[in-house]
Amino acid sequence: MTAGELIAIMDNSQKLQVIEGGEVLFCGWIGLLPYNEAEKHIKAAEVKRFSPQLDIKHKEWESRGLMKPLEPEETPDYSFSDLQLSLYSTIYI
Repeated sequence: MTAGELIAIMDNSQKLQVIEGGEVLFCGWIGLLPYNEAEKHIKAAEVKRFSPQLDIKHKEWESRGLMKPLEPEETPDYSFSDLQLSLYSTIYI
């Protein structure tokens, strides 16, 4: 299955992360993929693995010197008193 075939059955409002050889090619809303320069390469590539991934980080990650969220500028899907949570569909190509 190609990544394009998998992406075609997903909603544009889902968050997607595409990884190739350890490098993140795309990370964001699926609806924004057409504006990414790697779109054609991503969609043509064979899917090696697909996995949902929770991104749970402390709200004060930066001031505490913790690992940054996948998309630090994005609003989290859910927010707790001191944590933020986002769900990404991760495709490894």
